[in-house]
Amino acid sequence: MEYNIIIPEYTEFEKKLQNERDFFSYMQMLKDALPHYALFIATADTPAGPLFTQKHSDCMRSALGLKIDMTKAFRQPYIAIIDGGEILYEETSKDVTKPLSISADFGNHSISILSGGYSCDTECWPEARITVDNISYYCIRGFVFLLYNMKKDYIADYSRFETFEDGTTGPFHKRIAYTKEIISNLRGGYIMFMRISTFAVIWQSLQTGRTYK
Repeated sequence: MEYNIIIPEYTEFEKKLQNERDFFSYMQMLKDALPHYALFIATADTPAGPLFTQKHSDCMRSALGLKIDMTKAFRQPYIAIIDGGEILYEETSKDVTKPLSISADFGNHSISILSGGYSCDTECWPEARITVDNISYYCIRGFVFLLYNMKKDYIADYSRFETFEDGTTGPFHKRIAYTKEIISNLRGGYIMFMRISTFAVIWQSLQTGRTYK
């Protein structure tokens, strides 16, 4: 069976970012990337769990120039947008029963972000969702980071940081790195079951990239 999958021609920096699993190193890399990218952040359920400490919050705020200390906003929704190093939006809410949401146009693309707090019972439940041109990238707990290469017009990285329970691969879930494994297995003829949101990283790749068969 032939699979025509278009993915971007990632830079070497982006490849390293996609595979970085240390939170503090990841923040430093995002800091270096900010002048040339747009960064979208949203949280779900419990942003400040045992895996996201004061040290993590201080590092994230220092690296990205953010103001809100999420360890003081335990189960609250949170959204941040940074474009070219400029913080365009950063907000949380003490009402954990209602989601935060924002929509905007970035270049030729429509972006919408929704963040549900711990007790959110409308629209999204306790979920974070970043939607780019009707394709959603989400998590059910912790932080989701989506880095967009505005110059070349593609998603450079999509990662989720688990704040409450450390899994077998660690708290960082590297979606694009997983996608590369999926491509390898597809090319090898293996049948795999996966979340649609994970595979959407490939399908959403816009017009830049190459075809794998």
